[in-house]
Amino acid sequence: MVYTTGVVSTLDVMLAYYAAPTILGVKPASLFWCTNSDRINNQIEYFNKSAEEKGFVIKRIKGRKEHMGLMVFHRTILDRYLKDAKCMAFLKQFGYSRFLSLEEKLAYLKTRLETYAEFPHEIGIFLGYPIEDVEGFIKNKGQNYLLRGSWLVYSDAENADRIFSQHRLCRDMAVNCVINGISIYELLQMED
Repeated sequence: MVYTTGVVSTLDVMLAYYAAPTILGVKPASLFWCTNSDRINNQIEYFNKSAEEKGFVIKRIKGRKEHMGLMVFHRTILDRYLKDAKCMAFLKQFGYSRFLSLEEKLAYLKTRLETYAEFPHEIGIFLGYPIEDVEGFIKNKGQNYLLRGSWLVYSDAENADRIFSQHRLCRDMAVNCVINGISIYELLQMED
């Protein structure tokens, strides 16, 4: 049984909308941008303390005074995903060593986001996008895609469309729960 406090935070709403597939264990990570405020920062701190035992983390990966990029991920799922031989071979060409820990990979990604003039498109690998689509995006400079959804698709549009539907179902369910007073923390408990 799920008990609710009836209090829904701004962060709960953002997580339900932008990170539901990650919160519900369908995707290794999600990324979204939000306003940088003390209120949101306090909610992030609370989330990280409350969700730690479930393995979920929110990490600021790019920030400016007014806005910040937040990556939501499940430590074990993302670490396992990035250790896949195909993922590691792809990331190696951007300077990621197979000997880096998950934290070191995320720190390197953050450095690339904050200091490189060109956006580090390998971030798609961290977000669970198919390697072929990340490569296609880089090669085609974001043009000539087959399908647009959670990401731009350059191969296997049929499978991507199924994944997009799954992502929409996750988002709809999570948003509905949050609107009805169920917190993100309670959604994390539902996985058990």
